[in-house]
Amino acid sequence: MNRSSTWPLRAGLPIVAGDLDPAWVRAMRRDGLRALDGALIERLGLNEPLLGPAARAAIAAEIRRDHCGHAPEAMLDRLVDMQRARDAQLGRALVDALTAGSDGAVLIAGAGHVRRDLAVPLDLGRWAPAVTLASVAFTEVPPGRTDADAGAVLAEEFGEDIPFDYVWFTPRVDLTDPCEQFRSQLERMHPRSGAHPVGRCVIARQPTDTTARNRSGSLR
Repeated sequence: MNRSSTWPLRAGLPIVAGDLDPAWVRAMRRDGLRALDGALIERLGLNEPLLGPAARAAIAAEIRRDHCGHAPEAMLDRLVDMQRARDAQLGRALVDALTAGSDGAVLIAGAGHVRRDLAVPLDLGRWAPAVTLASVAFTEVPPGRTDADAGAVLAEEFGEDIPFDYVWFTPRVDLTDPCEQFRSQLERMHPRSGAHPVGRCVIARQPTDTTARNRSGSLR
C-alpha cells in the first residue's frame, strides 16, 4: 500500500471489513435475496423494500454501465438485490461502530455504494437519522478540462442531480478505456446488453450543532 492509502493506520484508527461475506455474495448471484439467512435479511432490513421501481432501474442502469454493457439481463434483478444487500451491510457496519461508542466512522467504498439517493446513506437515514453525514465523490477529470467544465464533468458522470455532498476532482491517471481494453474478454463471457467505477467515501459522525454541504466545486 502507498502512503496515501495507509492514513487510517497512521492515525491509529481501527479498520474493520464492512462488506457482506463473499460466500453470501456468491449465493446471491445464483439465487438472489432468498439465498440469504432469514436472520441476516431481518438485520439488514431487506424484508422491507427501501427502493421503488425507478430507483432499482437507476441501479440497473449503473450496473450495465459499470459492466460496459455486458451485464447479463437475466441476472440484473439479482445484481440489483446484491447491490442493495451490500449497501445495507455497509450501512449496518457504520451504525454498529457508532453504537459501540465510536465518535465517528468512515466508509471507503466503490462506485454506486454511497449515493445519497440510492445507497448506504439511505440505510443510515433509517437506522441513525440523527447522525451528521457527508458523502464525498472523487471524480477523475480528463486532460484539457478546466474549471469552466466542472458542471459538465459532473453531469457526464452523475447526471443533473449530483447525489453527493462534496465532489473532489482528481486528474485521470489512466487514459485507457477499460471497456475497450477488455472488449474481447467481455464479448466472450456475455453478449452485449459504460465507464469503470470511481471510488467514493461516506463519512458519518455523531450529531453536532452545524452541518455544511456543498454540491459544487472547481477542477483545482
